[in-house]
Amino acid sequence: MVATVNISTESDADFRRVFVYQTVSGVPIDLTGSAFHMMLRARAEDATVAMELTTENGRIVVLDAVNGKFELIIEQEDLERLTAGEYDQSLIRSRDGAQSRVWRGTFTLGVGPSR
Repeated sequence: MVATVNISTESDADFRRVFVYQTVSGVPIDLTGSAFHMMLRARAEDATVAMELTTENGRIVVLDAVNGKFELIIEQEDLERLTAGEYDQSLIRSRDGAQSRVWRGTFTLGVGPSR
């Protein structure tokens, strides 16, 4: 079963969240050798990608591979360029040529008053 992770943020500050990838019983999953990618789309069926977050572009950073810890990072200036609203998103892990879905959910962006 794939987890559901719904993310909400606003356009007036950086979005930075640390996650721990673990089993249902709380045992961390080793991320050594893993790469991640996440795409935001207005609808999952859309060809147009609103934003791409990957380990390659520095928007997903593995902080502690052995203990399953990673961080999503979106700079405030990137959030300002994104149209406020709800997007479909999923996080995919690549390792040893195999891809697996970590989660699926929504990404909701509101307009921040201090932008």
